[in-house]
Amino acid sequence: MRIFREPRSTSLIGTTYTLYISYDSTANRFTFRVGLEEYTFGPSGLPAWNGDPNSPWKGLTTRVQINDDESFGYVSATFDNVYKNEALYDGFSLLPIDQAKWSSYEFVREISVGEFHSKVRSSLASSSNLLSRLESIYPSHIHSMRAKVTPNLYHNEEGLEVYAGIGGIFYHDDTPGTGYTGDVAGSVRIGGFGTDPEAIWQVQRYKDDAAQTWDVLAEGAFPTTIEFGTTYNLFVDWDGSQFTFRFDTEEAHYTPLTVINPPNIPVRAIGNRINNPAGKEATIEAFFDDVVMNNPDLQVVPPSVEFNNVLLGTFADQSVTVSNPGDGWLEIKNPVGPNPPFEVIDSTTCPDPPFTLDPGASCTLVIRFSPTEARSFSDALSVATNDPDQPTLTIPLHGTGVIPDITVTPLDVPFGNVLVGATADLSVTVKNEGTGDLVLGTIGPFAPPFSMLAGLGACTDGQILHPNDTCTITIQFAPLSPDPFASTFNIPSNDPDGDENPVTVNLSGKGVKFLVNPGQGAYGTPITITGSAFGTKKGKVLVGTIALKVAVWNATTIQATLSKAMVPDTYDVTVQPKDPKGAPAITETDAFEVKGPEIISVEPGSGHSDGKTSVTIKGNFFGTKKGKVYLEKDGGSKSCKVTVWDDTDITFVVPKGLSTGFYDVTVTNVVGSQTKPDAFEVK
Repeated sequence: MRIFREPRSTSLIGTTYTLYISYDSTANRFTFRVGLEEYTFGPSGLPAWNGDPNSPWKGLTTRVQINDDESFGYVSATFDNVYKNEALYDGFSLLPIDQAKWSSYEFVREISVGEFHSKVRSSLASSSNLLSRLESIYPSHIHSMRAKVTPNLYHNEEGLEVYAGIGGIFYHDDTPGTGYTGDVAGSVRIGGFGTDPEAIWQVQRYKDDAAQTWDVLAEGAFPTTIEFGTTYNLFVDWDGSQFTFRFDTEEAHYTPLTVINPPNIPVRAIGNRINNPAGKEATIEAFFDDVVMNNPDLQVVPPSVEFNNVLLGTFADQSVTVSNPGDGWLEIKNPVGPNPPFEVIDSTTCPDPPFTLDPGASCTLVIRFSPTEARSFSDALSVATNDPDQPTLTIPLHGTGVIPDITVTPLDVPFGNVLVGATADLSVTVKNEGTGDLVLGTIGPFAPPFSMLAGLGACTDGQILHPNDTCTITIQFAPLSPDPFASTFNIPSNDPDGDENPVTVNLSGKGVKFLVNPGQGAYGTPITITGSAFGTKKGKVLVGTIALKVAVWNATTIQATLSKAMVPDTYDVTVQPKDPKGAPAITETDAFEVKGPEIISVEPGSGHSDGKTSVTIKGNFFGTKKGKVYLEKDGGSKSCKVTVWDDTDITFVVPKGLSTGFYDVTVTNVVGSQTKPDAFEVK
């Protein structure tokens, strides 16, 4: 199978494509085109040409092929400007469709405004039976069918058999043969052989394995006069020994005189048909709605019951509606469950099982959930039914008994580096996510240098939080020495969850002699150091053993630049003041991390190898000194011209002469390199 690129890369909806197919019998080769793309097939893989086909066919078509019972599909398209042998065949500029050119046309099978719309029309070139119908799944389970049918159009001047109706194959009369041979069908129809449609019932036996010929065993007409636009109720029932046909309130019966066996090919269908048009024109169009099969159809709303959170000591009720939209009687029996804390407290509209639910009827159960523990509960109510698709109905039940539920965010409060003698404030939020009031206990204790601040919205000892209410605990960190600090404090409450009572919050921070900002960087990164006692004379700043290039120096602030390449790692930072003379060096351990280049994105992700396409790499730690950019593929590497280079953005030009495909993008600077695989596609 060939998949063309064009339809995959552009939107199909509303876009016009030129489709082309040809066959060269001399070369034994097909040529296919979609838009500007072309594909040839043959002679390799094709059987040898041995003359014209037995049944030549050329046509316009849409098709959905479903290979399993659970899939579905839909396709709709319009066609125009059809060429045959390079000459315009039909531009569809005039109505109706030219019957001298098209054998079968004006075929409709769609769902339209909540109804099944079916239409077929034969032409002078039509030879085989034409039908537009829907077939039911599980036909063997269906013994009766009912549908509302609205005829919209009927044209039959040539005496063909033309009809819209419902019916199917219900039994086999023991006639020997394969396929459909001997299968007996019954149907109720609107149509016939005449110029005016009639209301008809018919029983027929197929004579061949393809259901193309048949004998009429019995038929009859209902006296109703058919009017277009009027909706009629059609009904067919097979009880295993007799047919019942109904057209609105009129009824007819047929009892077979032959052996009755299961059919070879059971069918239940609704739709339109024109039998053996033999090159004659006829039309039938109708709308079908409210199709009902005899199977009892169990429906439960909701299919499962979720009580959500229910406070201990209270209860919640939920209603469940059981209905039977089918036309068979639904049997409900053998109930099992539910168990406490669930119970059925009201079934006044549903009798106690066993009971039968008439077609179209419904009843309601009320189920109560009364939790006795603060936890999740799951159970189910199960009953047996005669619905072939749901022999056992299980209604899952779920609920959670809850009381106050405390949440605290964040549970870890890292202050990071704070200058000795300075302070920093951070907050945690306490929230009640339960269904009952949350009562806070005594919050704490707080160990220096950590303390709790009071203020608007602050949590207090004994405070009551209603469901979804919040309060804030603000903690201050005031280090008095250049050391790391860690502590905890507790938030007790009436939350019954042992893992959350009390809630423990972790505190951490480090007192430092000076602050380094940023704490990470690469070659050329400007660094600001904030502290005290640096003096007024410019001294030295070392990252590891490498001196920074100092631009600004005063008693509290130093601005410098990492001007030498360093191996990516974490380094101590040392300030060496000159003022006052003999002042000791000040060191902060692990205060700065040298980083290699980090690529975040490559934009655009594709382009041409024309020496003109510009691509931007966004990331971090590229440094200020221009490095290299490479496009790499299959072991090969191509250096690219760099037009922009700074710490977070690089722009390069895609070189000429690269083959199409995906390339790795590599950035290399004086510190290191990083590669982003398959980051750019050369078109």
